[in-house]
Amino acid sequence: MKRNFLARTMLFSVLASALLSFTACKSDEDKCKEGDLAACQRAIDKATNDMKSALESMKSAKTPNSALVSSKMLGRLRSVELSPKELSGYSAAELRILRNAIFASHGYIFKSDDLKEYFAQFDWYNPAYKDVTARLSPIEKKNIATIKAMEDDDGEGFRDMRDGKTYRYVKIGKQTWMAENLDYETQNSYCYKDKPANCKKYGRLYTWNAALKACPAGWHLPSKGEFETLVKTVGNDAAKKLRSTKGWNKVEMCDRFDEGECIRSHMVPSNGSDAFGFSLLPAGTRMLVVYSPNGNPYIYEKQGDEGYLWSSTKSDKDNAFYMHFLYNIENAYLINDLTKGIGFSVRCIQD
Repeated sequence: MKRNFLARTMLFSVLASALLSFTACKSDEDKCKEGDLAACQRAIDKATNDMKSALESMKSAKTPNSALVSSKMLGRLRSVELSPKELSGYSAAELRILRNAIFASHGYIFKSDDLKEYFAQFDWYNPAYKDVTARLSPIEKKNIATIKAMEDDDGEGFRDMRDGKTYRYVKIGKQTWMAENLDYETQNSYCYKDKPANCKKYGRLYTWNAALKACPAGWHLPSKGEFETLVKTVGNDAAKKLRSTKGWNKVEMCDRFDEGECIRSHMVPSNGSDAFGFSLLPAGTRMLVVYSPNGNPYIYEKQGDEGYLWSSTKSDKDNAFYMHFLYNIENAYLINDLTKGIGFSVRCIQD
């Protein structure tokens, strides 16, 4: 009798423990459905905390963290002219932070709430000025322009922040070139025959000294060596491969000779294959002449037939090297037989 009582007691204890265990496994949501008000409150609190965590995760995913603007990076932004290549790994959001870090370092009072919040985490940020333009150094201004252009790059080209013009660019080997002639107006730069429509299509013609300073931040006038690297990368028939597929005048080809003279010929296109996307157009030149009947020592010529690109390498005090592209010659040549005062096109190469 006593043994049966003990057995029943043990069985009841086991069943009670199992019931308590089952009840504990129930979620607060289940308990809430059964009328447990305390469980309802716990479920609400958990959902609220989960939502806050999710929002914080989304926010941190969109906003660059503080490590982006380290003291080392801030120092470089303020003292070293950065190239697009160095900045190529950053997203548009990160580039925006880097650009505004320069303004923040001078105490700029931001209007955007997200920038206020971001830079408030730094001890060095002391917002005190509504305009810090006068405080920016030349290097800082160049870095701001370079970064802003990369922010605005929508995949279609590089935007020159000086005048808003956009240029296609192309990578050839390890070099990145503008795929259009530069059309930034400077002193001693000209439109062919002084017609703005020619600048829009072919770019401007620059004297050598003007060309040296014409390229935007992050780009420069290529050296003789950089042109030689381009030609080597492109290989044989470089001029044909670099010329555009339209815009070049036709070439007269002789079909029949008689005693050394051509007695029958026909015209054939001299356009290039543009195999690398360089798209060189025959912009012509503003040439210095020995005698001019109207007193102007410069004339415009060779548009449609020839293209000339300045290099940054001078050969002597009067002359500099340039690339010469002819409509009827398949190879490109570097020449140094013309004065720095004439007008040639400019193709910028990325730093």
